[in-house]
Amino acid sequence: MNQYIRKYAPYLLFVFAIGLYFNTLNHGYVLDDFSLIKENFVVKKGVDGIKTIFTTHYRYGYGFQSGSLYRPLTLSIFALQWEFFPDQSWFAHLTNLLLYALSGGLLYQLLIRWMDPIVALIASALFIAHPIHTEVVANIKSLDEILTILLLIVLLYHLHRWVTKNEKKQLYLSMFALFIALLVKESAITFLGVIVIVLYFFEKQSISDSLKKTLPFLIPLIPYFILRFNALKSMTSSAPVAKIDNMLVGIDSTASLFATKIYLMGLYLYKIIFPFTLMNDYSIQQIPLVSLTDWQFNLSLIVVVILAIIAITQTKTKSLIAFGIFLYVITLSVSSNLIITIGTHFGERLVFLPILGFCIIAGYLIQRLIIQKKFQMIGVIGTVIVLILFSVKTISRNKAWKSDLILYSTDIKNCPNSARCNYSYALEIMKEKALKAVNEVEQQHYYEEAEQHFLKAIQLYPSYSDAYGNLGLLKYRTKKHAEAEKYYLKAIELNPNNAIVLSNLGAIYFEMKQYEAAKNTYFKALKANPNMADANANMGATLATLGQLEASIPYFAKAIELNPTNIQNYYYLGITYQNVGNGAMAKKYLDHYHQMK
Repeated sequence: MNQYIRKYAPYLLFVFAIGLYFNTLNHGYVLDDFSLIKENFVVKKGVDGIKTIFTTHYRYGYGFQSGSLYRPLTLSIFALQWEFFPDQSWFAHLTNLLLYALSGGLLYQLLIRWMDPIVALIASALFIAHPIHTEVVANIKSLDEILTILLLIVLLYHLHRWVTKNEKKQLYLSMFALFIALLVKESAITFLGVIVIVLYFFEKQSISDSLKKTLPFLIPLIPYFILRFNALKSMTSSAPVAKIDNMLVGIDSTASLFATKIYLMGLYLYKIIFPFTLMNDYSIQQIPLVSLTDWQFNLSLIVVVILAIIAITQTKTKSLIAFGIFLYVITLSVSSNLIITIGTHFGERLVFLPILGFCIIAGYLIQRLIIQKKFQMIGVIGTVIVLILFSVKTISRNKAWKSDLILYSTDIKNCPNSARCNYSYALEIMKEKALKAVNEVEQQHYYEEAEQHFLKAIQLYPSYSDAYGNLGLLKYRTKKHAEAEKYYLKAIELNPNNAIVLSNLGAIYFEMKQYEAAKNTYFKALKANPNMADANANMGATLATLGQLEASIPYFAKAIELNPTNIQNYYYLGITYQNVGNGAMAKKYLDHYHQMK
């Protein structure tokens, strides 16, 4: 039987994954797909943008002036996708799907080198089917997570061959895989810990020998950190993490901070075992702060301590249970907020790789049942039932990721206390429903609904600058300019560098014919974000209106560079060149305008 499992399992797992996520192929862009792909001016340059991608931080192409993330290989793949399949989300989803399916087959082929084929098969199948992975596979942006596990598999494959065959070439290939993985996502640095435990648990190495054999893998870190430093100009970002992104920021009580971090560890474990209430957002107020006396903390602490005891006591026997726990802890370490504070306090995508540890543990425990005749049917039937439940949930959950509107309208039922979820849902109502309403009565209804969710977001998080800013935009669109200005000013008070709000405020001043005020406001917007297309175009229009034609030209040109599909900017630049007497340039841009019409 093991012979047939070995032969056909990789192909079956590949097909299994395709079946689970086939319904994502008609999905569009969702969440960070916009900032990293569809609205990223560097990525949309295609191949020409790759050089910039390698020399700037992760979110540079969306206008952020500083950042702490450096993932050039992931963005480069997005740029290549845009080069050959521009604005074709189906192709990006197909890429995620095929690579995820490939990871399932390769994962099994890696695991059977160290464990029973049944354990490897069950672990791989559970990993593929687990519903918590829907965020990763159905969200194009999370290609980095899929590539990370693929590169870890490649690394460990060559590591195994190096140790067993003593071929230097295999060591170099393994080191190269680590370097590439770091360019995909920073959390690949945890691979160093994975190498140590793999050598110890599976390759018959002592702890000291495992550590020694891991030393060469420090070498790939050198070129990576050089590239990272040159792009970021530092190893970390000076920009603080916002509380709306990570509720752990600004907690004054050390005891509460510790208790909440442990509770979050317990919540991850709960979601892994019972993945039936999934959400795209767990931001501020959705997850409560806890204290040392709260049951959530105490239960989480007990579970964490028990797992630690099991891992430590079973390390000597090299138990798969101990290995699984160590794999989980090591790969989650950077994202857990226990060591460093990252840009979010909780996210389903963050356990994409760590969950493999628990899948291995489950595979091992089920295999122990199956090899005993009296429990064999329990093990088999139980596994099948879990895989069916996981599969049904995965296919169902995928549907929510079709668009932002569907995602937020689905998740608002489960995260009503999330400030960001309310804010994002209001934004989608305003953008996708109000602006597309068939009549004024329907439109007004949608604006009122959006306003309620904006106000709920502000109630949950009173310092929510973006919520005030978009509430101002709502008032602007309903012709209530005085209220719009009030909300814009409040948003700017909370965040003086909110470039979008500054640009929108400038539009009000422009409409009120207060051109100098508009000019000064656009200047502040561009100081906050020089790569904002709308602010550049609006500054150009304001300067032209003030008669400063020559000064307006660079702003129109920059707007075209940032958003080459906006045909109006070609027209404005052409007319401006015409008015300053430059006929050749006027013809160039006006011809381009007429060609694009």
